[in-house]
Amino acid sequence: MRLSWLKIGSRVAILVIIYLLLSIPNTKYQYFANDTVEDAPLSSISDELVTKHISSILTYTDEEKSRQHDSLVTLLSDKLSGIKSEILDIDNPIIDSIANDFGLVSAIIGLSSIDALPLLETLWQWRQYLKQQSLAWDISNSNLRLKMASAIRFVSICEDFIVANRNLFYTKLNEAPTSLEPASTLSNIISGDLLLSADDISYSYLEQSKFIHELTPSLGLILVDGDSSYYISSSANAGLRTIKFDDFISRPFARRLNLRLRDDLPEIIANPAIPHQAAKFIYNLSAQRSIDYDFTLSQLKRIALCEIGMLKYAYEGQSLTFITTFSPLNNEFIYGLRRLGIRNEKLVSVSEIQYHPSIEVVGLQLSGEGIKIRNLEMAASAASLATINATLMKSLRWRLPYYRILKGYSHLVGLFGNTPVIPNGMAPETALVHDYISALNKEYLPLLVRTVAQFENENQYFPTYPILYEMARTNLASQVNR
Repeated sequence: MRLSWLKIGSRVAILVIIYLLLSIPNTKYQYFANDTVEDAPLSSISDELVTKHISSILTYTDEEKSRQHDSLVTLLSDKLSGIKSEILDIDNPIIDSIANDFGLVSAIIGLSSIDALPLLETLWQWRQYLKQQSLAWDISNSNLRLKMASAIRFVSICEDFIVANRNLFYTKLNEAPTSLEPASTLSNIISGDLLLSADDISYSYLEQSKFIHELTPSLGLILVDGDSSYYISSSANAGLRTIKFDDFISRPFARRLNLRLRDDLPEIIANPAIPHQAAKFIYNLSAQRSIDYDFTLSQLKRIALCEIGMLKYAYEGQSLTFITTFSPLNNEFIYGLRRLGIRNEKLVSVSEIQYHPSIEVVGLQLSGEGIKIRNLEMAASAASLATINATLMKSLRWRLPYYRILKGYSHLVGLFGNTPVIPNGMAPETALVHDYISALNKEYLPLLVRTVAQFENENQYFPTYPILYEMARTNLASQVNR
């Protein structure tokens, strides 16, 4: 009997030792390290330029709203006409002045039944003006980059507020009239274009963590080859993959931006086919071999590519430098990012591509209903990411052996052509943190929806993303630490 108990005890001890060994995280994830943080930057152009007017606008009569709207749209048109041929510095006070006017009139449009088309058209013109002016701005200066991105981002804030609160479907193509018809499409896409689309938030943690929230977390290259067209991207779930463009464009979405390299760039003048060649190269690459998603954003391997890595690889050797970080990280997300295994957190996020002077915005689509859904999901996910701290990681550590075993199982099923439980390229440590964040998001999103419904009932408007995130962070994430 004593021998039997010794055998049982020794086997249990061996299992305990194995379990403890499996619970030791990879050192590169630094689960218990103290992360250094940077001072958060400041910007005078934010959603407050819209929301600060709302309480007073709600007291206006329809006639007062209409009168002030007409006055502001005329004023803005005059201001834009007056500076159209001028070169302004990003620090020029007129930029802040115009942003303040746009904030007020956007609040009026969002809270009324006034025709939104004239203002949406003027906002488009303002974005194009800022993009044109940015050619003369020094983007090597991080402060100027941030100011430029803030100014351009504010155009999106105004558009989102109008479209979400009026429940519009908005389409704008370069050199074409603004449309509010749901049947409108991005019909001016050509081979080599980039498409930013807010339809997938499955692994958009870097996007959520940027100081400036643009929130269009999917980036794809468009290839037009004869009568066929394709959307090429790298996603967390599938890695590098190609799908038919019509299949992609038919998906529900919140915001889509059609981007294009400027045709007056010296490299494009010398070889106008460069964008098409880049898209064709990535298309052929996706057809030739399987390439996993780069969950570390390391940019060091050709066997794994994130979306920005895909774009860099496509244009490798072309001497084009249109991939630049414009916005730093918000400190409260740094710990969570690093627990996900992300070490290259200063990498440009997909939304920041649009800010670069070498890139034109040639098309835009917004869905009011889609914006509401996307912003709610992103706010809940970002709040969940912000809960990741050292204390939490110590409690999660004991789940790591399960994820190590699950990773081994995923390798096994992958050999037989089946879909792995943990995606290829994702470390067990990353899967653990990702699943925790996803579970929190799923749990607290319904509560956030109810909180926002109450907010709408009391305040008579759908909140902007910064307000949504603050709701999620204070009302939802705080419950995790109870």
